[in-house]
This record gives sequence, structure tokens and C-alpha cells, in this order.
Amino acid sequence: MRRYLVLLLFLSLPIEAQQLLFEKTRTQAGYEFEYRWRDADKRQLSLAFTLPHDKFPTELLQPKAYHPKAAQRRIYMALMKHSSELDPRLASVRIQRRGRDLSWSIRTTKASAKQDIQRQLMEVRQSTMDQYLWENYYHRFESFLGQEGIKPDHMRFANESQPPLLPVSQALYQSLNTKERRPYIRLLLGWLQSIPYNPLDNRLESNGSGYLSPPAVILNNVGDCDSKTTLAGSLLATMLPKMSTVIIYLPNHALLGLKIAPLAGEKTLKLDGETYVLAEPTGPALLPIGEIGPDSERAIDTGMYHFERF
Repeated sequence: MRRYLVLLLFLSLPIEAQQLLFEKTRTQAGYEFEYRWRDADKRQLSLAFTLPHDKFPTELLQPKAYHPKAAQRRIYMALMKHSSELDPRLASVRIQRRGRDLSWSIRTTKASAKQDIQRQLMEVRQSTMDQYLWENYYHRFESFLGQEGIKPDHMRFANESQPPLLPVSQALYQSLNTKERRPYIRLLLGWLQSIPYNPLDNRLESNGSGYLSPPAVILNNVGDCDSKTTLAGSLLATMLPKMSTVIIYLPNHALLGLKIAPLAGEKTLKLDGETYVLAEPTGPALLPIGEIGPDSERAIDTGMYHFERF
């Protein structure tokens, strides 16, 4: 009996992706890429494309790590500047820094003036932080538990990566000759799942330094789940522009939601009244459309997720 249980367990394990070849060659035309991998049906597939050297802005290739002290310093200087421009006959403001906290005190004889200055300072703090995050490709997010954090702006990375990664989308699209969506999604998933995987750091604790942008995943042939899922969403937006796609964030993981008609047995999730079929681009498990890992399934079933639309 034990032998049968071991056999059943082995048969139930997902097949792991195999990247058989990765070659990157720099030529006068650009970087030439060639891939070969084995899919879940043990078929050997291939993909080749060229990416021009000059199509990658530095911001896309080398995302900056988020530094709270740098953000605080920027806000402090903005608050000091705004305070120095106030009429000293009306009010005086003292800005204080204590660790990661910024506070201020306002001295004035007019209550209405104090309220107005308080509003101004809060607006300066908010707008300065927003500007700092935008310049560094970050934004605020809220976990499924309501915890607030800062993470790379995956949607912005996905959108701005579409033009330079157009040769990749075209190569994937030209590999097939069909008007159906699923073959393209299946091809994309298998290719991404075969790219070597890096574990994801905790989003709430990480400064984003482990995240790789869509072009960087290709150039480095590696990526964590956030990085690979963002790349998948960016390419799908070009390949299948009429299909709605979402990125679904789980604790320390991410996957895709695809607005396609579900087949029997496929795992789906209803978001804002619309049904999405789930898909795992990360690998190394070769999971087909509509099949997700057991940890992902538990998180989805217990509501431990939030999402963003591409």
C-alpha cells in the first residue's frame, strides 16, 4: 500500500519546466536572444528575437531601491521651504524629524490661519511623497489585511515596457497561426515558467531591490513572481489588447487573472463582477491555464489577495 501511495504522490506532483537553451548575443543590431524549453507535453519549443540596444531607458533596466530616509529628507526640505515662505507676521512653523517621523508645530494667534497652514503642510507632504515615488517608479499599495506599504509600480513598468519589448510580443505571436487566445497564453506561460526563478522578498518589508523590470527579466534570464507576472501582463497587453488582465497579489506571491471563458475544472476568481481564469507565470512548475499551486489556491479561497488591472 505504501508503494502505491508514493506512486500516487509522485504522479500528482506538477512537472517542472525545463529551459534547454538560453543564448544572448550582442551584435550591431542589438541583443539576439534564443530560447528552447520543454512544455508539459514534453514538446521542445523555441523562441528567437532581437532587442535593439537603444530602446531601454535606464529607469526600466535599473529600477531604484526605495529608501525611506531619502523620501523623508525630500519631504523635510519641501516643508522647510514652504514654511520659510509664510508671512512671519501671520505664523511661524517648526519642523521636526524624529527617526522616520516628521512633525510640526504652528504658532499663530489666528485659529483660521493655523487650520489653513496645517492643510498646506499636509498637502506639501503628500505631493512631495507622490513625486518622489513617481520619479523612482514606486507607488503606495494596501495588502489584503489593510497594511500600507510601498512597492514598485508594476503597472507603470508593464505599460512603459510595451514599446521596447514589441519584438518579443511579435515573435510569440508569429510562432502561432490562430485567432484563438489560449494558444498564445499557453505558449507565453510555458516560456516564462522555464526562465529561472528567484524567490520574492516580503513586499511590506522589502525596499524593492530584488524586483526586475520586464526588460531586465529577459536580459538577465531570471525573475521572481512579481517580475515575471509583470512581464507576462506587459506582453499580453500587446499580443491580446482586447483581453482584460489583472495581477493578483498573494502573500509573497503573484499570479495572473485572464478575462477568458473558463473551461471545466479551471480555477477562477470573480473580481468586480467579472470572472477571471487564473494562471501562474512564475514556474518552475509547468502549470497550465486555470491551474494554480496549492498555496495560491488556499490564499485565493481564504480571501488573502488584492489585485491591480493592467
